[in-house]
Amino acid sequence: MISRRHFSLAGLALTAAGCDLVPDFGPRPRLAAPDSGLAAAAAREGALRVDAVIEQHGVADFLDSFRRLHPDLAVEYHRPFSSELHPTYLQDVTAGRPTADILISSAMDLQFKFVNDGLAQTYESPEKPHLPDWAVWKDQAYAVTAEPIVFAYNRALMPPADVPH
Repeated sequence: MISRRHFSLAGLALTAAGCDLVPDFGPRPRLAAPDSGLAAAAAREGALRVDAVIEQHGVADFLDSFRRLHPDLAVEYHRPFSSELHPTYLQDVTAGRPTADILISSAMDLQFKFVNDGLAQTYESPEKPHLPDWAVWKDQAYAVTAEPIVFAYNRALMPPADVPH
């Protein structure tokens, strides 16, 4: 928890890594000690604010693990409507109001825009070498899921050569 002026998906990556929520790509190094400046800022703030478009039970393991790792920090979980998440964040930033420490959204185009517009903090997780390249954007946005793609077709109407692979 750093200043809430800019959100940090990096915190999500750190926490996901520390909670063993990242894919298993083999042996991983132990997590590095927290940055002393980051730890001091978190202690002053006293809480982690998460704004997410997913039901809280969908990230319960993540939140429970975070609470075990950081028992002195409260977790404030807010679930705005998906259409409100990004505009509300921008309004809060513009007005100088506190914002979420972590935004969780499936609107990756908007997440990338926040990063590219300088509205995210940089954090290079020690887990980064164990994540696929596509899961990290500028050390500021981290993918924590991979969505399966399903293709259904009628075999009687589509020749095998035309089926996507």
